[in-house]
Amino acid sequence: MTNTDKIVAAFLVSLGLFSAANVTKYVLSLSGNEKESLFSVAKMSNSNIIVCDGSGDILRGNNNNKNA
Repeated sequence: MTNTDKIVAAFLVSLGLFSAANVTKYVLSLSGNEKESLFSVAKMSNSNIIVCDGSGDILRGNNNNKNA
């Protein structure tokens, strides 16, 4: 999973929408646009998710974190 995938997964779990055991499969099934939309919401939300590297470059093709 990329850093963006992990952020989206943590955000969805923090909202109580998925369990930690099920969220990975869901996040990996999302399209790039869907992930980018959820990533944007996670960055703007008041949840306790801290987005340290929230550039979204992974979704735009600059995937320097393939093994993240």
